[in-house]
Amino acid sequence: MMLPSTALSPIALDEPPAETASALVAWSVGPWQCGEFAVLQTVLGALADWPHVATLADAIELLDGHAAPPEVLLLAQPRPGFYSAVDAAAVARVAPLTRLVVVAGTWCEGELRTGHPLPGTTRLYWYHFEAWWRRGFAARTAGECPPWADPLADSRQLLPGLGRAASTMDAHGVASVEAGLANGTPIAPPADSCVAVDTGDYESFESLRIALRPFGWRCVWQPRHRPEVWDSARATGGLAHPEPVAGIWDGGQLSPLELQQLAQFAERLSGRRAPVIALLDFPRAEHVAATAAAGATAVIGKPYLVDGIAGELAQAVSRSEETHAAPFTTTIAVPCE
Repeated sequence: MMLPSTALSPIALDEPPAETASALVAWSVGPWQCGEFAVLQTVLGALADWPHVATLADAIELLDGHAAPPEVLLLAQPRPGFYSAVDAAAVARVAPLTRLVVVAGTWCEGELRTGHPLPGTTRLYWYHFEAWWRRGFAARTAGECPPWADPLADSRQLLPGLGRAASTMDAHGVASVEAGLANGTPIAPPADSCVAVDTGDYESFESLRIALRPFGWRCVWQPRHRPEVWDSARATGGLAHPEPVAGIWDGGQLSPLELQQLAQFAERLSGRRAPVIALLDFPRAEHVAATAAAGATAVIGKPYLVDGIAGELAQAVSRSEETHAAPFTTTIAVPCE
C-alpha cells in the first residue's frame, strides 16, 4: 500500500531557517521524502522535524556565513556516489563544526567494500539510524555529549545512556558505526523483563541471551515449529513461570515462509500485549511494511547494535503499555528515481 510520506520543511536560499531546537541540531539534505528515508521520517515523528535542503551545494550556500550553523547535516544517500567529496570538503571549510552524517540506503550496502564512501563523515545504514538518532537527541537534551560530537578519529563512538559501541575509521576517513556490545549503563528494562525469542537454532538464541543479559533482559527460547521445547529448562533458563513482555523474531531475507512464521509468533504474543521486534538481513522499506502487516512492532537490521535492540525493547514495551498493543503502522513513500 502506498501512503503519503511525512512532509519536509524546505529552506529557502534567500533566508536562513528558523532557529528552532531541531533546526539548530540538524538539517536534512537529499531525497528524504523517498523510500526508506520517508519511513525513517514517519517512525521518528517530531524527532524528524528538520529543515530540508535539496542538495549539498544548496546547504553550502546557506552555511557560508551562517551565524548559527546546525550541529549535523543528515545526508540521505540512496546510492553510492550521490554526493561528491568536493562538496563534503566545502562543508568543512564553511562550517567546520558541522558534522556530516551519511544515512546510507538499500543500494549502498556494498559501498564500504567496493565503493568510495564520502570522506570525513559518520556513516550509518538507514535501519541503524532511528535508534542512533533517538539516543543522540536524548543525550543532547539531557546536556550530555551526542555521538555526532565525538571526534571522527575516535575508534569508539558514544551511544548516550548505553555506553560505547564499536565504530571503525577506514582509509577514506569514514567513521562507520558497526555491531558491538556496549560496556556502559544499560537502558533499564521493566520489572518483568522476560523476552520470548524465536530463532531457527539454539546457538542464535544463546548469542542474543548472553548479549542482552547485561541490559537486564531475561530471554526464553520459543523456536518456530518446536512448541515441545518451550517449557523445558533449557528454553526457559530455569525461570519457573516466564511471562514475556516482548518478543524477538530472528529472520533472514523475509521469505514467504518466514513471513508466515513471523505472523504466527506475533499472533501468539498478541494475547499478552507483547510487542515483537523482527531482526532481518539488510531490510528494505518494503520489508518494514510486510513485517508491520504481520504484527511486528519494529524492524532492526543485521548486523545490529546490541544496545540498539535493548533500547528498542524498552521503548516497544513502554509504547505497548501506553497504547495497549495497538498495531504498528508505518508509511511507505513512492520510490524516487
